[in-house]
Amino acid sequence: MENVSDEKDYKLGRLITLSKRFPKVPDSSDYPKLSQVVSSLWVHADRLSGLCAVPSYFVELALVTQNFACQSALTASSGRTVLPEKLTQKETSVARREFLKILNEFPRKDPRNLTATERRISKDWSHRMLTGLVAKMDAGTASGFESLLSSIIVNAWTTFESFSTDLWVEALNSNPKLAMYASLTNLPADNKGEEMSIENDAGKSVSIKQIDAYGYDLRGRMGLVLKASNKFNFNRLYGIEAAYHAAFGKKAKAVFDKPKYRRMTVLEGMRNVLVHSGGKIDLGWERRVKKDPAAFGKLGSIPRGHPLPIDGATINEFVRLCISICRDLLNLVNDTQNGKNAGDEIGNP
Repeated sequence: MENVSDEKDYKLGRLITLSKRFPKVPDSSDYPKLSQVVSSLWVHADRLSGLCAVPSYFVELALVTQNFACQSALTASSGRTVLPEKLTQKETSVARREFLKILNEFPRKDPRNLTATERRISKDWSHRMLTGLVAKMDAGTASGFESLLSSIIVNAWTTFESFSTDLWVEALNSNPKLAMYASLTNLPADNKGEEMSIENDAGKSVSIKQIDAYGYDLRGRMGLVLKASNKFNFNRLYGIEAAYHAAFGKKAKAVFDKPKYRRMTVLEGMRNVLVHSGGKIDLGWERRVKKDPAAFGKLGSIPRGHPLPIDGATINEFVRLCISICRDLLNLVNDTQNGKNAGDEIGNP
């Protein structure tokens, strides 16, 4: 079998850190008017957290298995069942030597310098352990590991896309004036090269068919009506940004204009490359890079047709970025519902 060497640096330490210190997700009890939407964010975040934790579970499973192997060897040699708490001093010493032999397969740091507690909780140790295990994978297993990393990126984008859409709809359902602002506001369309993000002529009127679908009662449904008009394409970052800008005005623009959120276009581009181009750089990616090369950094220099590199550091950044922008949009909508955003800040791009 072909083995995977150290030529690929997965930066797994950052992934281990993320799995042990996942970003805080807003509590639905703090947003009583938006509790249902916040609950959906919890579902997405829980899925993301679970995916990020798989490599850590992988390490812990390997550790348990190796401990079990050591104890099994002692049981077989002594002819009696050996429990950790029943080990004699001599048996403890033998078990420690056997365990160190296993750990020495990963010689980045002398394991004899680590206490038992450090072995359990040290992120550095977990990183080295996982790196060693990944290095010993055959090509097929390594491909599965890379698919796991890719799925985290796709799920991060899906979390943002789903939550931002549901939040916008709920905000307009509860405040129909926001729907009026969004329907009447015209914004520059960013429709070149990809599917359309804004259709300014849509949403300014409601068809009889739509009214009939809601039983001729549009109370609490204006967000749904306007979303169905397809004025804003919620499958695209710019469409989502435009929808919030049109409804919430300058406050929403200030959220998306934060320097760190310039990288959201990179996350969207990564998702598209992974889902539509088999993880290889395509024309759509190159167009994004040309539009904002600073946001892409080194990722912008990868030639077309080459695989998109994904590692623990990349996942760490974009999962945190995703949760952060969801939190900021939630606070924007919550403040508006509680009357903290007023005057020309709302509905005035």
